[in-house]
Amino acid sequence: FRSLDRLDEEHPDLAAELRDIRLRLDRSTDWSRIRRWLAAGEGETVDEALSARRRLARQWDAQLGRVRELDRFADFQTTRPFDELRKAATAGPIIIVNTSPLGCHAVVVSAVDASTVELTQVTHEEVLHRAASWSDTVGSEDAAVAAELLSWLWNKIVEPILRAADLLRE
Repeated sequence: FRSLDRLDEEHPDLAAELRDIRLRLDRSTDWSRIRRWLAAGEGETVDEALSARRRLARQWDAQLGRVRELDRFADFQTTRPFDELRKAATAGPIIIVNTSPLGCHAVVVSAVDASTVELTQVTHEEVLHRAASWSDTVGSEDAAVAAELLSWLWNKIVEPILRAADLLRE
């Protein structure tokens, strides 16, 4: 099992601990803040931030190790082997979207090979902001709010991927 769903069902405390560590790791990687510290000559602050991130990463690894020792969780949060993805793509391509402060792209896996699509119209920060607003959007009574988010998703992420992968039917 690679997702938290099954872990939530069988070991909710471990799942909650992993979510907490992941949240703290995500918060500790505010590269724009670290760049500001570097520009201001606050090297000690940067060292402290990076040390804290390394500690969190070690906690994450240790927790994953604990989970993987449980029955039926040996492959928890592991990547799928490419051959497995390729076989799954015989019914149609698999698209994996990845965003990071270093860039945004998609990997399109077919039964034969894989290709990447750079998502030049979005930033990692924008994706995080939109993802964070998703629950508010779903709970909104204003259909225009949901329509705006879905329009953004189509125009900035989905359509460019489908067009680049030649998967759009005109």
